Amino acid sequence: MKTFSFILMSVLLLSFSICQRQDRSDSAYFLPETTFAIELDKNKTSVLYFGATWCTPCKITKRNFESKEVKKELQRFNFKMYDVDVDKKEKEKDKIKLVPTRIVEKDGKVSRYVGGKSKAQIIEILKKH
Repeated sequence: MKTFSFILMSVLLLSFSICQRQDRSDSAYFLPETTFAIELDKNKTSVLYFGATWCTPCKITKRNFESKEVKKELQRFNFKMYDVDVDKKEKEKDKIKLVPTRIVEKDGKVSRYVGGKSKAQIIEILKKH
């Protein structure tokens, strides 16, 4: 009976471990290879987006940033996405405490927007700058 219990627990732990690894397979969601960044131009305002793969509002906001309407508006900006779990140096440098966070930097002035936003809200923020 002890052997059976041991085998059963081992199988359960192994299957749990495999499931955890599969959940992490979407970590490429914010990796540089899969995100888009508009080429840097020193004359443009910068927009930095910080999110995480485990954050549902981040996933929704990221999809909104990738929509054609928002991408069109982003052409006026330097834009870069960061995953706070991967890009820890950037997270610390910009003092990110909550996700999703958008930072708009223009002429040394920094504006922060925290929380999930719809396409319309993102476009409205971008038009302000």
